[in-house]
Amino acid sequence: MRKMFKAIGYGFMALAALRVWFDISATAFKGRDFGLADTGAIWAGFHRESLLALQPAVERYMSPWIWENMITPLLLTPLAPILLVFGIFFLIAGAGPPKLR
Repeated sequence: MRKMFKAIGYGFMALAALRVWFDISATAFKGRDFGLADTGAIWAGFHRESLLALQPAVERYMSPWIWENMITPLLLTPLAPILLVFGIFFLIAGAGPPKLR
């Protein structure tokens, strides 16, 4: 189980590094100011309809407060730090307890 968590953690770290590389190549190499892409913008690029369907579903079945105060800030956050946090979480979860001598 630990090896699986470590593999997932390293996968998230690799995705974070890849996302930063894509952001650098999309902005800095083309003469524009560097900026990380928002999670919502990346999601909309892949499948806009699912992103647009999420808001009414969350507001109707959960709470408008959850959409406004939790999901919207998450969608406005750059994707690379989110992937990095997930990677660190899985690496810590896969580390296990320290060995005693």
